[in-house]
Amino acid sequence: MPGVSKEWLLIAVFFVTFFIFTFVEAKWLTGRGKVAFGRTFVGSLLTNIIALTFGYGFAAVLLLILLALAWGGSLETVFGNGAGLWAVAVTGMLVPFILLVIAKRLLVKILKISEEVNPWTYSVEASIGFFMATLGSVALFAFFI
Repeated sequence: MPGVSKEWLLIAVFFVTFFIFTFVEAKWLTGRGKVAFGRTFVGSLLTNIIALTFGYGFAAVLLLILLALAWGGSLETVFGNGAGLWAVAVTGMLVPFILLVIAKRLLVKILKISEEVNPWTYSVEASIGFFMATLGSVALFAFFI
C-alpha cells in the first residue's frame, strides 16, 4: 500500500471501532431507559474518552518508569525479584479498565437509568466489550494485514 503505512491503518481501525462501539452502546442505553439518544451518546463518548485518556496516560507513565529503570541499569534492584515488575505491568493493564468501569457507573448515575440497568453489571460488561471490540479489532486487523 503505497503512501499509507500499516501503523496508521491500525490507528484508524481503533478509532472506527471506538466510535462504532460508542454508537451501539448509546443506542442500547436509549432503548433501555427513557433518555434521549444524544444525551446517551455524549455521555458514552465522554466516559470512553476520559477513561482511556487518563488510563492509558497512567499506563504510559508506568512504562516510562520501567524504561528509565532499564536504561539506568537499576532494574535488577527492584523489590521482589521480578514480582514488582509484574505488579507494575499488571497495574498498567488494569488501570484503564478500572477507570472505564468507574466512568460507566457514574454515567448510569448521571443519566438516572439505574432502574432499567444494573449499574455495576452494565459498567463491567460495557468495559469488557469496549476493550474486546477496540483492541480485538486492532489485533485481528494487524494479524491479517
